[in-house]
Amino acid sequence: MSALDQAFIKAYRQEGASSCVQSAEPSDEEQRSNNTAPFEAMPSETAAEAPELPIDMTELGEPDAGSFRPLLQVDSFAWPKACGKLAVEARTELDRLADGLLAGMAEGCRVVTFSSCLRGEGCTTLLLSVAQRLSEQNVKLVTVDADPAKPMLCRCLGMMPEVGWEQVVAGRIPLAEALVESIEDRLAVLPSCRPQDGQEEAVPDIASLTPVLAQLEQNYELVLVDLGPLEHQPVADLAAAAGWTDAVVLVHNARSTPPKKLADAKSRLQTAGIARVGVVENFIQSV
Repeated sequence: MSALDQAFIKAYRQEGASSCVQSAEPSDEEQRSNNTAPFEAMPSETAAEAPELPIDMTELGEPDAGSFRPLLQVDSFAWPKACGKLAVEARTELDRLADGLLAGMAEGCRVVTFSSCLRGEGCTTLLLSVAQRLSEQNVKLVTVDADPAKPMLCRCLGMMPEVGWEQVVAGRIPLAEALVESIEDRLAVLPSCRPQDGQEEAVPDIASLTPVLAQLEQNYELVLVDLGPLEHQPVADLAAAAGWTDAVVLVHNARSTPPKKLADAKSRLQTAGIARVGVVENFIQSV
């Protein structure tokens, strides 16, 4: 059993706990995560082969780990209220989740994807909250907005980016120009910024993120990716994600999402070849 699995078993051996705070997106909904299962080993024999990448690492350049820095820096991010509430009311749970991710880092699990069964289950808020926790422990980390349908990561932090990873993979800008770093929060964010209607380049798919994430992994201790909900993710995109993610944290609202939806989501990840999945049971009440 891996150190990561053991950390999650120790951290989340809680049963029957429940909580309800507001939900968690720019609408000021807030959420709290309580019961979490350990990462489960899932067979990979049915793994779908990721599609061939449209670019390679040479197009992004060879980074110098000692000098690589985002070119855009801000004093601080505008953190959503939900993260502040979560930090107070679920401090213990967040610390346990952070401990699990740190244990994974020690054994080479450095790209972790956050997803959910359906939209609105608190995936983005949980990612931001644990990222804030880890940055307070001086972990050099970067978050990536990879939700193909409704990118929320930057919006939750009060940003309206003009460029993102889509422009990087299209060859329009280098990676360092797309990253935004908060000096006070000690956290970097790679935005998503879809090409506008009328622009010539096509919208890049998830597979094109692979070389970008490889470069981030060279320059950061931990990479947290917000993939958004699985409900409309094509299997091909999930198969591509299997090529660059080391583990998935799957957020599940136990009060509103039926167990069958959770089983279906885990099955889709298994079919895509993603073998390490941790489930966070999240309880949300809108007010």
